[in-house]
Amino acid sequence: MENLHLGQMVRKLIERNNDSVKDAAKKLKESVPNLYKKLEKKDLGTDFLRTVAETYRVKLSYFLNDTQYNVTQSGGVNNNLVGEKNFNYNGGDSENLRIKLESCEKQNQLLLKQIELYEKLLAKG
Repeated sequence: MENLHLGQMVRKLIERNNDSVKDAAKKLKESVPNLYKKLEKKDLGTDFLRTVAETYRVKLSYFLNDTQYNVTQSGGVNNNLVGEKNFNYNGGDSENLRIKLESCEKQNQLLLKQIELYEKLLAKG
């Protein structure tokens, strides 16, 4: 998978949902110019990412894919406080695969309906 920064990941998610930036701005309650600025940013705030995740029905972890983060037990990133246990989180591709699977399933259903209609036309013909 390509290595995208957060703004690019948001843009891809918007595009995958066949939304324009204008449509997305309305859904996310952002001005169009402000959303364009955010789509160019490498780093974005968690409040904005949470809103995007909720709006486009993906997990917040979608934005952690293909990146390894050092996360502390209290949830901070790269926070080396004494006494806190650290663990590594490798963001997986499962959310992207789920989105692709849903898209393929929808496409498959549409193709099956087209075949059914075609067969009905042939039977009448």
